[in-house]
Amino acid sequence: GIDVLTALYVMVSFLTFGETAAGFIHALLERINSFYVERRGRDMPAWIRPMASVLGILGAMGLAAVGIIALIALGYGNICWWFLATLVVPIWVIGPLVLKGVIKRG
Repeated sequence: GIDVLTALYVMVSFLTFGETAAGFIHALLERINSFYVERRGRDMPAWIRPMASVLGILGAMGLAAVGIIALIALGYGNICWWFLATLVVPIWVIGPLVLKGVIKRG
């Protein structure tokens, strides 16, 4: 069978994911509400909360259906290339030129 620590680990992980999802949905609802307060001077209508929550859950289910792990892996790969192109390469190229005095600081 399954030992107690493995079952406890799975349970805690599942609850942590649920808590994270609830926090994400709450943050989304607060952003929508702040938009309403800023633009209209009042809180958002009560019907928007359940609608936005359901849409958030359906969106998460849609991402799960298309393979969220593959999407995350692709995203991190793209972020890595972007980081190299916009930070590392310019530092390697511009940095030595600044140190040699070819390019002035400021």
